[in-house]
Amino acid sequence: MKRGLTSQRPPPPRLRSWFTRGRILMAIVLLLIVVLLSLFQLHVLEGVSMAPAFADGQWLLVRRDSSPPQRYEAIVMRSSGSEVKTVIKRAIAFGGESILIRDGDALIDGKPMLRSDRQIRSTLVPYLRLADLDLRGRGRRRSLVGRNDLEMVLPLKGRCELSAGGDFLKFEAGDDGAVARIPAMSFKDDHLSPKGRWRPGTEIVQDIVLTLKIYEVDYGGSLELAQILDGKAAWSLALERRHSGWHLSLRDENGALFYEVLRDHSLENLIRVHAIDQTLRLEAALDAKGREWSELFRQELSRPSSRRESWLRLSVVGAPRLILARLEIDRDIHYTSQQTDAAYGVRASFEVPRGQVFVLGDNSPESRDSRHWGALEIAENVVGRPVFSIWPRERWGRVTSNPENSR
Repeated sequence: MKRGLTSQRPPPPRLRSWFTRGRILMAIVLLLIVVLLSLFQLHVLEGVSMAPAFADGQWLLVRRDSSPPQRYEAIVMRSSGSEVKTVIKRAIAFGGESILIRDGDALIDGKPMLRSDRQIRSTLVPYLRLADLDLRGRGRRRSLVGRNDLEMVLPLKGRCELSAGGDFLKFEAGDDGAVARIPAMSFKDDHLSPKGRWRPGTEIVQDIVLTLKIYEVDYGGSLELAQILDGKAAWSLALERRHSGWHLSLRDENGALFYEVLRDHSLENLIRVHAIDQTLRLEAALDAKGREWSELFRQELSRPSSRRESWLRLSVVGAPRLILARLEIDRDIHYTSQQTDAAYGVRASFEVPRGQVFVLGDNSPESRDSRHWGALEIAENVVGRPVFSIWPRERWGRVTSNPENSR
């Protein structure tokens, strides 16, 4: 019997088509991976130096871009010093400019850094929320305690009560009214520690944002709020109930009337006071949830000569009780100068060399940045801009490195 080589039969046309499409798909996937790796890189944050805008362990997709950053833009860059690693910081000063950290502000060429409202909001630090408070003490000595077991609402006259879920805060007036101090001590630069716990700050903070909503107050009663700086009221806000409407007034440090308005409807929406960068701004929410706001008033404030104390005085006048449905306080970013190993722009003004950038971390007491390294070369050290947050899930979504460009 004649034996010969058996020829392999070609695969069926349908199977051959499947193999071809599989190769094409694999080639496309590999090409996309190569393109993505050339345009982007993954950066995992370590530490809390940029809290609360960025979190420890957050995964960021970074667009490779070594072009000069804009002021206040968050950039990923290679640090300097004894341990060189990739970090994320905020660009503050550029070549030819001088920078000095003083009283919590970054002074550029001797003047406070100008920021837009959007940039200010992007770095606000939550300071007080009703849901975070606990009632402590007995009898007349009852105060509301927040994180770090610090007294946040201290009644000086009358009493305060907190609802079970932290949704409402009630003030009951005594014979001489109700007055509370917020916080019991001064506003300070409390900050997130590397262990994830809030640590009491050491420097006095002046710049705050106050958001409130009155739930109930008897007819003729009013709520008065004043920010006390170095023993004197820098501004005061009064909300008085009149018939079915409200009378709102804002006064300066001398008691002179800044602004007033009579609203014919009930005060159902939120009121917000910005006292930041020596500017006082009053806003009213256009909806119940505070998604959109309308500016009612804006006025420049005088700067105090020192910062020995900073707190809010809350007074209930002409009513046996007042209930707030919301009370929130956020503080502005505060650059500390108390770190002993910080050398640049802290003890004296530092001039940034040409082609370099001076960067700072938002969580200033826990950040190692240009105060320790000095300025860095833009072309050599800037890696790129964060564009998307991948992890954790609650932070999933697009990241705008420069709040000024967000929409």
